Amino acid sequence: MDIIKKNQLIADLVRRCIGERTLDEACAATGLSRNRLHRLRNGDFTRMPSDEVIMALTADSAEPQNGVSYSDFAKILNDDLQENGHRKIKTQITEIVIDCVVWRWLLSLGDVTIYNNKKNAMRYDLIASVNNIKYYFEYKVVFKDPVNQSYLSRIKMDLITRIATSTVDENDVFAIATNSEQLLAAMKDITLNVKPKVIILLIDNDIDKVKEVIELTQKK
Repeated sequence: MDIIKKNQLIADLVRRCIGERTLDEACAATGLSRNRLHRLRNGDFTRMPSDEVIMALTADSAEPQNGVSYSDFAKILNDDLQENGHRKIKTQITEIVIDCVVWRWLLSLGDVTIYNNKKNAMRYDLIASVNNIKYYFEYKVVFKDPVNQSYLSRIKMDLITRIATSTVDENDVFAIATNSEQLLAAMKDITLNVKPKVIILLIDNDIDKVKEVIELTQKK
């Protein structure tokens, strides 16, 4: 799809999101600037809207018109997605949904206290405590199935580095939440020289439960 056509389709969706509201009203609902909304509405942009902008436009609090959803934008932008180690746009699963699945799993273990989340955590996607044990979560979402092996290797090395350099206490848990069975399988064969327990939660592709939990092997 050429860039002009893509800009037109994005602009159409933005106009539907705004609906009959004035730009000022839409700004108040989305938290986006008037200038940005004006440019998006008119297709006057050279860089595609970021994930954060799309989420702001389609959030329930933004009251998007005609039921415009995150996936409506994702269908147009999906051609631009590249598995380069950075999540540019969440097409199948969002961290908000992972939060819900992880929280339900934590609640199955006991009374949960949420210490931190993405909005104020410097490093972890979620920090929670269950039965006096803290869980430090890293989310790893994979969009393509099967996953390119070089990309999978980069994710694996990134996780190993994060685990090795974490400040997680030996009595607590470093937890990885992922929707990729390939990543789970790739991590099973490693042995870690770290003090805290390290676990991986496989999120079911239907995004309704934790499908599998494994504990990674540690050197004796």
